[in-house]
Amino acid sequence: MNNNKISSSKLAVITIIVITLTILIYFVLGARTLSSLNPVSAVVASATGASSPDNSRTEVASVSASANAANATLVPDTTSLPASILSTSTAVEASSSLITKVTYALLVPPDKEGDHKLMRGCDLIGFKEVKVAATSSAIDAAMKALFARKESWPAADSKGGNFITSQKQLAFDSAVIEGNTAKVYLLGTPKLDGICDDHRIGLQVGETALKIPSITNVEIYINGELLTIATPHVE
Repeated sequence: MNNNKISSSKLAVITIIVITLTILIYFVLGARTLSSLNPVSAVVASATGASSPDNSRTEVASVSASANAANATLVPDTTSLPASILSTSTAVEASSSLITKVTYALLVPPDKEGDHKLMRGCDLIGFKEVKVAATSSAIDAAMKALFARKESWPAADSKGGNFITSQKQLAFDSAVIEGNTAKVYLLGTPKLDGICDDHRIGLQVGETALKIPSITNVEIYINGELLTIATPHVE
């Protein structure tokens, strides 16, 4: 009977020892698992602001982008500003170089002299000033005004007539200024009747060109051929 009690006591002790060892093993294994997570490193990184290489690159890129954005703000965005604010001086210079009026030559019969004293060929030379759309090409605007044919021919009074009006098959093509020379290009077939008509186209076109201050010489071409008669006067 006593032997049975001793055996039971030993069994109880062994059971307690086994349970204790099991608990110790459990805690030991748990501690190793927690250490593998490196909580200390995580805490240090958080406290010191350290970050992984990828996060560093992201932060650098973010800082760079912010710097670029800051620099970009140093350049004013002028795309939406009015032209008058963007380039006031340029606009003033451009407007000052534009012309809004031109003068072209008309032909006045000698018996209707009036105030006209300039005699060329069979006619007196008169001038008419008209308003035109703002342009930088005085020669082009003057020739277009002349070839608008707003005056009749022959002249009805001392205001003069426009011989170009009678030239239905003649058209103004283009004009350029090279140095002090105006070159005027016409297209078509003139209809001339007598020695007076031979000079009238050249006189009207030439005198019109000479009203431009910078012009001292005029060359007139009809279908690419230089018109050699009726050289206009040069004062």
